[in-house]
Amino acid sequence: MKTKVEVHPAATKDIPTILNFIQQLATFEKCPERVLATEATLAKTLGLETDPTAAEVSIDATELKLGQFAKCVIAKADNKDAGFAIFFYNYSTVCPPPPSQPTLVGCVTPAVRLIQNY
Repeated sequence: MKTKVEVHPAATKDIPTILNFIQQLATFEKCPERVLATEATLAKTLGLETDPTAAEVSIDATELKLGQFAKCVIAKADNKDAGFAIFFYNYSTVCPPPPSQPTLVGCVTPAVRLIQNY
């Protein structure tokens, strides 16, 4: 049976899921005590205090809201939350614009890793 995978831009309703994935990743990395993120800080820094407009979630949209530092997508496998990716640009004062390639942070649930043999 094939697994149906979908990826969509994160919305306000996804904030608890994102925090849960961050906590799972920290536990996997054996440092759960280092998670300082809260639903409120994620909403602010991911620009999800209100649901993003279609223009804001477009793949080529590069502008960020005031206080937003990154963008996030949610992956679903067979319509269940399976992973996330947070991506952001770094700015270097040594090597000024254009900014470097985006940095990507992500996590896939253990159940999906088992299905896909990760």
